[in-house]
Amino acid sequence: MTVMIPAYMPDELLLELVNELKQHSTINILIVDDASGNNFEHIFAQAKELGCTVLKHEKNMGNGKALKTGFQYLIDSKETGVVVTVDAEGEYSVADILKIAEAAETHIDGITLGSRHYKGKVPLKAKIANAFNRAVFSMASGKTVYDMQTGLRGYNVALLPWLCHVVGDGYNYEMNMLLDAVTDNISFFELEINPVFVPRKKRHKHLRKLSDSIKIYLPIIKYSLSSLTAGVVDYVLVIVIDYILKIFFHIDAALSLFIAVAVGRVITCLVNYYMNKHLVFSKKESTSIRNSFFRYTLLVIGMIITNYFLLLLLTVTLKIPLEIGKLIADNSLYFPAYWVQRKYVFK
Repeated sequence: MTVMIPAYMPDELLLELVNELKQHSTINILIVDDASGNNFEHIFAQAKELGCTVLKHEKNMGNGKALKTGFQYLIDSKETGVVVTVDAEGEYSVADILKIAEAAETHIDGITLGSRHYKGKVPLKAKIANAFNRAVFSMASGKTVYDMQTGLRGYNVALLPWLCHVVGDGYNYEMNMLLDAVTDNISFFELEINPVFVPRKKRHKHLRKLSDSIKIYLPIIKYSLSSLTAGVVDYVLVIVIDYILKIFFHIDAALSLFIAVAVGRVITCLVNYYMNKHLVFSKKESTSIRNSFFRYTLLVIGMIITNYFLLLLLTVTLKIPLEIGKLIADNSLYFPAYWVQRKYVFK
């Protein structure tokens, strides 16, 4: 097996991990230096003396790119068995690394995740952030993962070419890997581990908080913008059309509402389909327009019917103003629509 460690400006914790791993003769250690600089040359030199293979980036390219560099090296070296990736921060024990390696040998067609379950005192801020990440991933993928940002992961070498093609060079790579795994029907298996909690101020991940956070949650951001654009157009059309039909044509309230909902949905669905296909759920090998548009049309029909009966219940039965009822009905269908599109329409 190979343990691969992407490292940027590491400290002595990296060498401690290497020394512990070297006690197991069957482990090969591959370290990727992501242009840490001259001040850290002695760390990597000592790692080489301990028998590690060290690859080096001439400029800092990000954690995801460091992982890809290592994966490509293992492909070119015709490595066999399993590969376990681990951070250089001292968060994961050798016992947990071996546990993930053993599980990866069993789950040869998927990704094995070291799911962190911290024991002892963990800051409330960290707990909230982890819970938020789980909620976002579940919303984006339709799958539930306890720890989607763990740095301890195991793979069979057969998966390495696929891993090299996952988009992302920074810390967004690890999130994208799981999102793409859902899309490409690659399973992932979580195994509970008990890491050492390392306070963020002592970490050397150097996560560019704003830019990398935007990349990590980009699928949700793009879907939200697409839905917001279509939602504004649809909202305005329904209100205006319903008003015109009732005031100028004296059409019954229920019928005018149905016409307004149907016309508004048909007009906005074309814009929404284009944005979702090419901006939100786009891939190099995208679903054909014929297949995806047919499925999208079925979804739209179902949404029109569901939206109409929800509005009928809210505005006619419960006497809620249309302006408010429309917002309630649309927002209640927001996440189900995303899940259906990701899983079935643009799969």
